[in-house]
Amino acid sequence: MELIIQIMPTLLYGVECFNLNKAELQSLDFTVNRLFMKLFNTSNITVVTDCQYFFGLELSSSIL
Repeated sequence: MELIIQIMPTLLYGVECFNLNKAELQSLDFTVNRLFMKLFNTSNITVVTDCQYFFGLELSSSIL
């Protein structure tokens, strides 16, 4: 969990300065989803979204 807390600000640093299109936001979401897949050793997106929900993590597409 600490890894996620450290990575998200780094990943999103300065992003609010840019007007990102839908494809770029999806690319950021993909990166976060892959991180969770590797962290929990799963390829099931339902498990990943459940873990993100319980950790209180919003994807970048919903934040920005």
